[in-house]
Amino acid sequence: MDSIDCKCTKGRLVIYSWAGEPIDRELGETWPRAIARWFAQLAANQEFAAGNLDSRQFNKYKMRTEAYVESRIDRIVQGRLLPGSEVMRVSMARNGSVPMFEFRWFPMQRLLKLRKRELIRQYEAEPPSEGDRVFGLHMHLKTVESEDERQIKAMQNEQISIAIRFLSQRKRKGWPEN
Repeated sequence: MDSIDCKCTKGRLVIYSWAGEPIDRELGETWPRAIARWFAQLAANQEFAAGNLDSRQFNKYKMRTEAYVESRIDRIVQGRLLPGSEVMRVSMARNGSVPMFEFRWFPMQRLLKLRKRELIRQYEAEPPSEGDRVFGLHMHLKTVESEDERQIKAMQNEQISIAIRFLSQRKRKGWPEN
């Protein structure tokens, strides 16, 4: 993945919407809040199932993750992400007409048993036809427990492929209005 300047790094406000897996929004709820709530539940369940999270810490982990993700999406909206360290162009999607970027986030959760550092990845599309609008496509916890770098890369590529599928669907069916 090559470093590149995207709309979310220019210091100007962008309009953020979600174009990935279905996420329920409560009445009046913003996309950053809805995505953070959805992802925090997903991440907490994943870490608990993997044995990385104690049941006593589940709600605390979920609340911290939700706050962290919402703060990161707020930085997207403000156009304050850092190119190269937080934002990379996705090389697997390079041949497409719509730029796709990976956002790299590193929350510091001391609640997990087996992992010292957590890695969150979000993929986002910037259709030129949509002006200042950007669209979240997919978000996941990056798994790095394996000793095999090829396995880690293969698992990451599977997640990128999910985002590319959402991107392809949206290019065919259109981008959400909200």
